[in-house]
Amino acid sequence: MTPIPRTWTFAVASLLLLCTGSAVPVEPSGKSLREAVERNEIVPLKSIMDWIESHYRGQVVEVELENEGGDFGYEIDLLTPEGSKIEFQFDARTGDLRSVSGKDIEGARRK
Repeated sequence: MTPIPRTWTFAVASLLLLCTGSAVPVEPSGKSLREAVERNEIVPLKSIMDWIESHYRGQVVEVELENEGGDFGYEIDLLTPEGSKIEFQFDARTGDLRSVSGKDIEGARRK
């Protein structure tokens, strides 16, 4: 398995804390991600990662939680076995897939 580049470690580590029980502040409100998950305001990252793994082949190389005026969204980049990057956008409140973009999306789908 290829290691995650150091520049992405903070974003990935921060979001993985959702699964471990530690709190990470969300700007600008100061709420913790953990509290938002506990209040069912944000779908746990593990659920999103499980969905991607079950539907696509590749390795997640970057994860971001975006907050645009209270509209939370996960942006997840997947590196396919062929070396293409696919970007997923999920609604963090519902877990719904908003969009998928990149090269050879169909080739990365699991059958």
